[in-house]
Formats: sequence, structure tokens, C-alpha cells
Amino acid sequence: MKPTDLTPGMSFYLLDTDIAGTQVNVRYQCSQSHPDGIYATGLRVFEEGTLNNPFWVPNFTDIQLAD
Repeated sequence: MKPTDLTPGMSFYLLDTDIAGTQVNVRYQCSQSHPDGIYATGLRVFEEGTLNNPFWVPNFTDIQLAD
């Protein structure tokens, strides 16, 4: 499944951690959809702390729809 298959409000999991601060098996949510990808929200973890702000998920990223 690709990010552009989602509509705002749908939840998903990333299948890898190519996006800075993301983790596998953490639920993220689509906040905006665009032709090239989506903006998503969810917890991202960094050495300096955590962020819960929107981040870009490009369309070539593999995702799994959350139940």
C-alpha cells in the first residue's frame, strides 16, 4: 500500500524506518494527502527527545493500513 491510498484520518504503520525519528509498529495518522505523498502525525523519537508534529511521507514509502 502507498501513502496516497490514504485519506485524512486513516491510520497506518510504516514498514521500515527510513523517515527520521519514525519507528516500526508505531501507529501514525494521515493528516493531509497530496499527489506525491502525505503529511502524517505521530510520535517520532530522536536523541534529543520526541516530536509529535506533522512530517512528510513520500509516495514511494511502503505502509500498512492499521486496523
